[in-house]
Amino acid sequence: MQISDFLQENGEIQDRWIDRALATYPEGGVSALKTQKDRFANPIGYNIRHALTSLYKHFCGTVELEQALSALEDLIRIRAVQEFTPAEAISFLFLLKNAVKEENTNKKEAEALGFAEWLAFEQRIDAIALRTFDMYMDSRERVFKVRVNELKRGTDNVVCPSVLLRREDNKQSTVEPINIHSSHEAR
Repeated sequence: MQISDFLQENGEIQDRWIDRALATYPEGGVSALKTQKDRFANPIGYNIRHALTSLYKHFCGTVELEQALSALEDLIRIRAVQEFTPAEAISFLFLLKNAVKEENTNKKEAEALGFAEWLAFEQRIDAIALRTFDMYMDSRERVFKVRVNELKRGTDNVVCPSVLLRREDNKQSTVEPINIHSSHEAR
């Protein structure tokens, strides 16, 4: 069986994958991400659903790769400004492998994916993960450049340690020096 046919026939894989991707967020926010589906009330949950649905449709053969990657890039930009390590930021891609593997083991041999089809599917996910990692690193670089520029302009509320040191040096230079020799001379 082809992966596209397998995924189309087993739409619950997509739901399981989205739930697992949402679970990569801290527990306090997961329920809100899952329940609120409005784009403006829950932009993170919406972008996760949109990107993963687009990518799932790509694997089903109904969406072009570039369209799926565009949606994926929107999600990665969000994850780049959050407290995710690079591995955590793209880990949701590999959760699809697990969801498909679980579903595949529950199928009869005639309905299951063949070994060659499974390997090809894994390679496609790995290739997309590499591109997604590049997207993440590009986004992180842009974030850091913005932060550096804000620091240079002095518009950021965060103060660079070197600025604090300069401020401390300035305070010390305005303090009147103590003449230790004058106390000895008075005796």
